[in-house]
Amino acid sequence: MKSPSDLAKLSRELLKITVEASLNAEMDGHIGDEKPSLDGYNTGHSRHGYHRKTLKGEPGAIEIETPRL
Repeated sequence: MKSPSDLAKLSRELLKITVEASLNAEMDGHIGDEKPSLDGYNTGHSRHGYHRKTLKGEPGAIEIETPRL
């Protein structure tokens, strides 16, 4: 860390990681299986990739990938 902007970048990256991990964990609970599992394949209860979203807030704009069902 050499400057306040380095700290801000780290803060945004940690927030991104936390939000994406939370969304993936919520999807695991909703579907009932872990991501690599093929149990839900072709049952209507499987994952279909990700959407890009932009979070806007105090640390600035942060692009995240949200899982979709």
